[in-house]
Amino acid sequence: MHDCPFCLQNDLLDGGIIRRDDSCYMVEFHGQVLRDAVMIIPRRHIETPFELTDAEWSSTHFLMKEAKKFLDRQRPGGYSIG
Repeated sequence: MHDCPFCLQNDLLDGGIIRRDDSCYMVEFHGQVLRDAVMIIPRRHIETPFELTDAEWSSTHFLMKEAKKFLDRQRPGGYSIG
């Protein structure tokens, strides 16, 4: 996918990579609507989360815990996972 804004090889990703492993990476996201947010993205290009492998689910779970630690520094009023 040459125009996918989430694929690392396209160099279109807006935001810095905070953590990564063999399956996924976590990116800090600064948008006008979502502030102090992160995205966890699989390295492999897929259409939906239902295509995640067991390793990608495990990586996502680990990175979600890391995301909470990262976001806790900004003292958010809550969390939203989507």
